[in-house]
Amino acid sequence: MKNLFFLTLVLSTSFLSAQSTGNDFTHLVCDSSVLYSNEYYAPDKVDSNASNLMSRKEIIKYLTDGLESIKNISNKHGRYFIHFTVDTIGNIENICIARPRNPYPYGRILVENFRKLPNFLPAIKNGKPVPSQNFYPLSFCIGR
Repeated sequence: MKNLFFLTLVLSTSFLSAQSTGNDFTHLVCDSSVLYSNEYYAPDKVDSNASNLMSRKEIIKYLTDGLESIKNISNKHGRYFIHFTVDTIGNIENICIARPRNPYPYGRILVENFRKLPNFLPAIKNGKPVPSQNFYPLSFCIGR
């Protein structure tokens, strides 16, 4: 019980310090209206998912650019699930973080970098481009 209280206290303190320093990341977190919108096809409802011409390694390098600039953070690794939509011409829209629920400290840079990615090839259904929902899992460790 004592350990649980300590963990709760540490997590609460971290969250409060993130908010008190102007690092409120709640606007980056997905809400259910974005995640379950009927305007976009889910990945399992299309013939071909939206894709990018960059390799996975290139995308990870692109997305993690600038993360090492965050100072005074002891946690140098992260695991994020980025949700985004791709329209019928490949534009990336509605970028948000599905997990973790508190994307501090790296969430802001990841979303900013995701916005700068080159356009995707749109998802295809019945031979035509369609707007689609997409998730991008990203794990990283800084300094390795």
